Amino acid sequence: MNRREFLKQAALVSAGMLFCGKVNAARSEYFITDDCTGCEQCYDVCPHQAINDEDVPLKIDQDYCSHCGRCYEICPVGAIVKR
Repeated sequence: MNRREFLKQAALVSAGMLFCGKVNAARSEYFITDDCTGCEQCYDVCPHQAINDEDVPLKIDQDYCSHCGRCYEICPVGAIVKR
C-alpha cells in the first residue's frame, strides 16, 4: 500500500469514528471555487495530500480530505468554501 492509499484509508477510518456512537458530529466539506489563483498555499498545508494541483482552480479530493480546515484558513483570496 502506497502512502496515498494509506492516508486515504486512515482518513476514512477517522471519519467513520466521528459518526459512530451516539454523537453524530457534523463535518464540513471544503471545496475550491473558480476564484482560485493557483498560489498552492492550500496544497502546501494539506496534511493528507488531498489537493490536486494539476489545474486551476485546484481541486480537493474528498476521499483523501480529513476536513481539518487548514486550506480554508490559509487561502489568501477566500477561494475555499465549506458546506
